Amino acid sequence: MKQRNSSERSRPSQRDSSVRQSELDLKALKDGKLSPAARERLRQATSLSPEQLAALRDGQATEIPQGQYNYLSSIMTELKTANMDELLKVHNAAPGLLGDAFRIMSSPNVHTKAGSTGGLDRLPDSVVSLLRENPIKRTTAGMSTGYPYSFAGVPRLDDFKALNTILSDRTDRGLQLGTDVDRGMLKQASEIAGALPDDEDKLFGLYDENQRVEDVRKLASSMLTNSSHDRQAVTDFLTGERMGVTVAEGHRYDADAHVLNILSERWSVDGVKLGAEGDLSGGRDLFDWIGAAALRGTHSMVQSLCGLGLVGRGPL
Repeated sequence: MKQRNSSERSRPSQRDSSVRQSELDLKALKDGKLSPAARERLRQATSLSPEQLAALRDGQATEIPQGQYNYLSSIMTELKTANMDELLKVHNAAPGLLGDAFRIMSSPNVHTKAGSTGGLDRLPDSVVSLLRENPIKRTTAGMSTGYPYSFAGVPRLDDFKALNTILSDRTDRGLQLGTDVDRGMLKQASEIAGALPDDEDKLFGLYDENQRVEDVRKLASSMLTNSSHDRQAVTDFLTGERMGVTVAEGHRYDADAHVLNILSERWSVDGVKLGAEGDLSGGRDLFDWIGAAALRGTHSMVQSLCGLGLVGRGPL
């Protein structure tokens, strides 16, 4: 057996070097002392080549260098217990980079030669729980009339706002190619929309949260708009394929129910012009790009969308 000399034994491995470098760069980023060289390392780590992007665009697996994967994985590990406010601060220090890292690391089609893969579980715990757990909380309280009154709200509304910013502010839209983080955002936007009351005057928000219905609707619309750039994620949202990763253990994803949440919501004020104030484009953005050629599947809801003219028809 060949014996390694002392210099070989003391030389750090590729993984150790990538991990240590990512730790130093993340600390510099948090401290506001990011050097041009560190910024360039972060940029390169959150970028993919034209060939890699082409493979992902075709729905195929693509291989990235192990060093790049280790670098990004180490950042995710360092941020594992960070809350959404802390993640937003990291984003604000270098807008776009964290959102791009989330998309690369949450892509199940990103692999390394050694067998490492991307996926939702590679992201910080606060992101995973936000996208997997039921975003709506309901409770019932007795009223003076003696009849119970039901309250509903989004307890982590501010967290959704933060993640939506991280994923949309100066991020690379070209990386939205079948990412679990976009699948999760579409699912949660649908569940939030589905819980909104029909009557604008009805209370929304638990106890003293004071969540205005229109503000929550605007957030859901923005989430749909931002994640609808990932057409593979939209297709999965419509058909239910590959959506199991977005639901909590013991639950299943219901494609028909989630799509109907979007179709039945009144996104825009009656009579408002396209693009004018009061016109929320989230629902329209979700479906506008879909044509008959994109809907060759056999899923009943997808076929119904085509048959009823609910895609490419203008404002919902």
